[in-house]
Amino acid sequence: MADERERPERNSFHHKRKHINDPQPKKRKEKKSTHQERKSKRKKTEFIQPRAPKTAAEMSSNWKALQAILQKQREQKEKNGEVKHRSIKTFKKVVKPIIERTEKRKSEIWFDDVNPEDIKQVAGTIQKIPENSSKMPISRNMKHLTRSIALDCEMVGVGRHGSRNMLARVSIIDSHGNVLYDSFVAPQEKVVDYRTFVSGVKPNDLINAPDFKTVQNKVSKLLKGQVLVGHALKNDLKVLYLSHPCKDTRDTARYKPFQEELKSTKPALRSLAKHFLDINIQQGEHNSVQDAQAAMKLYLLHKNQWERQIRQAKLRRFRTKKTKKRITQDAMT
Repeated sequence: MADERERPERNSFHHKRKHINDPQPKKRKEKKSTHQERKSKRKKTEFIQPRAPKTAAEMSSNWKALQAILQKQREQKEKNGEVKHRSIKTFKKVVKPIIERTEKRKSEIWFDDVNPEDIKQVAGTIQKIPENSSKMPISRNMKHLTRSIALDCEMVGVGRHGSRNMLARVSIIDSHGNVLYDSFVAPQEKVVDYRTFVSGVKPNDLINAPDFKTVQNKVSKLLKGQVLVGHALKNDLKVLYLSHPCKDTRDTARYKPFQEELKSTKPALRSLAKHFLDINIQQGEHNSVQDAQAAMKLYLLHKNQWERQIRQAKLRRFRTKKTKKRITQDAMT
């Protein structure tokens, strides 16, 4: 029994021996020092910012001696003229002279980014023709036309109640806004309605005008191999009895971004010019040259996006065609 009493207890979690002679062993003091307490115990160091003495009492003997030396040096430099006084910089506002600019008329189409010499080199010199004249000015250098040209036609009414359209005037311009072709056309049938309030065509304009076949041949030569720009070109080509490849046709009336912007499936050229170009056209009688210039300007402003969409659509059609061909080949095998 005595041996059992002398054995140390092993009931605690950690294996520790208890001394028999000391019935109540001393407990270790638990350290409960947190980070904030340790931080508070640290001695706070005070940063003293040196400052210049303000009063004479605060000045030491060394400070006074230094000030006296600096004062003597300053006076000596002033006598010798070595002291340079700091000049206060003044900024004068430069006012640029106001250049008087002639305001552009709202009803006029402008092509500002074109050099006149380039126009002459590309399209040749064109003489101005009176509005009532039926002469046909054509570019001298036909081999070096711009890649894109714009077309617009004016029609008159023939047939019963003047319901059918007949060509009365045709105008073609290049991408610089330069007139390549502008001519009235002699009527093939009796004109019932001249539609002067819209077309601007009067009976005197069609007198001694060239016949339809002559105009058609010259227009066909100009359109061959060119990118044709215009508004509602389907109607213009119909009265000319001509056709043009769809891949080379740029119709502002069928361009989807224009339709979405104006929320119309058939946006008028007048509305497009006002919205995108901020110009007023077709205020009363129409002018085929002006309408062609407006269509060309709309195309040039959106040319990059327009051509990119055409390339993407062409690529999609090519891939679809290729996929269908592969499917048919797999089905046959």
